[in-house]
Amino acid sequence: MSISWGSRGEERKEGRKGKGREGKGREGKERKGKERKGKERKGKERKGKERKGKERKRKESDGWADRDEVIEGYEAEASGGITIKLQSPEVLSFDDYFLKIRLETNKRNPWFPEFWQHRFQCRLPGHPLENPNFQKNCTGNESLEENYVQDSKMGFVINAIYAMAHGLQSMHHALCQGQIGLCDAMKPIDGSKLLEFLLNSSFTGVSGEEVRIDENGDAPGRYDIMNLQHIEANHYDYVHIGTWHQGVLNIDDNRIQMNKTEMNIAQP
Repeated sequence: MSISWGSRGEERKEGRKGKGREGKGREGKERKGKERKGKERKGKERKGKERKGKERKRKESDGWADRDEVIEGYEAEASGGITIKLQSPEVLSFDDYFLKIRLETNKRNPWFPEFWQHRFQCRLPGHPLENPNFQKNCTGNESLEENYVQDSKMGFVINAIYAMAHGLQSMHHALCQGQIGLCDAMKPIDGSKLLEFLLNSSFTGVSGEEVRIDENGDAPGRYDIMNLQHIEANHYDYVHIGTWHQGVLNIDDNRIQMNKTEMNIAQP
């Protein structure tokens, strides 16, 4: 029995064919791999955009509130709109403190001169914190009441600081057992343990409201419900029509003003 081998030329042809098939197979795999990676990347980008969109919606849910700049130039179109804003009473005690501060008497805050220069766009010649970017000199007689409007979330900021203080106090009471100052059991501060005390804290807020932190780390939800109304010619204003407090809705339907004007709606 004899076995015959093909010629070297035929071997080379078969070799080239085999390599060609291997090359095509490899190219096909690479192409499929690139397509798969492309689809995965597009999928991730799409999910990322969807996630950002959801986050944006969550962040902007109470962003309109009673802000005039949101509707500037579109008052007629926005008229009748119902908005919500975080319920935060004006903190009168803060105004009483803040508006009486003077440059020459506020010595406890080393950064106050820097704030003063920025607030009034002036410089303090010879001061260690002098800001040379401002041309005019500060007189020290400037008043913080000038163009002052309290931030609508001031109460939340103060209550957040109170919450941290109450959490630290509870933690100190439990771990230090009456010892004055920071005891060894609290060194260094364990953030996860502090969180446990924060979640169990409750206190009276700066405006007299009850503040308690639930298991999710959230304080009670309180919202004012506003309605943008046409008051008189070329004048629109937000009118308080109700409240939402921890799942309980109170709204005065008789105070709601709807938008009855005809508007041209652009067709897609």
